[in-house]
Amino acid sequence: GLGSTCDGRKARLMDEIGDRHGLTRVLFDYRGHGKVPGVMHRDCTFSGMLADARAAVDVATEASSALLVGSSLGCVFACHLAQERPDDIHGLLLVAPAVEAFTGWSSSSRCSVNEDLLVLESDYASTGSYQLPLSFRHEVLSAGLPVFSQPTAVICGTADRISPVDQCVGFAEARGARL
Repeated sequence: GLGSTCDGRKARLMDEIGDRHGLTRVLFDYRGHGKVPGVMHRDCTFSGMLADARAAVDVATEASSALLVGSSLGCVFACHLAQERPDDIHGLLLVAPAVEAFTGWSSSSRCSVNEDLLVLESDYASTGSYQLPLSFRHEVLSAGLPVFSQPTAVICGTADRISPVDQCVGFAEARGARL
């Protein structure tokens, strides 16, 4: 997700689960995240982050198909990749999908525009918000809502203000996903 890294709590948990069950996995950081060069407000474009995720899927699917796990904004990229690569991706596990991202945060009270930046209020950001290039919004809207047929499960929490449970439930129901 936005601001998450391979050193983060969710990534470490996924790594532990993989170890416990003998699963091969590919963890990666998006540009401008973790140890990957770049600055979020300048380098985190939708197309660039999708390319980062696509490169990870390339590695993950060298020997077999993959289950994609996405968290928050990472769910957006997982859904787009499921649409692009139906033969390589056999399912999705979406954790607290950032449903508002599919609409470019057009109706979100947590989103504002400051000059050429898209400012997203977040409880997870150390400064209280993340800043992305304004082009991110235009790119995600241009990409449209992905359509995919792989089995999907959605995990959401009742105390999550970033991905409210009602939005996650609506998202899951619209796609026939398991909750």
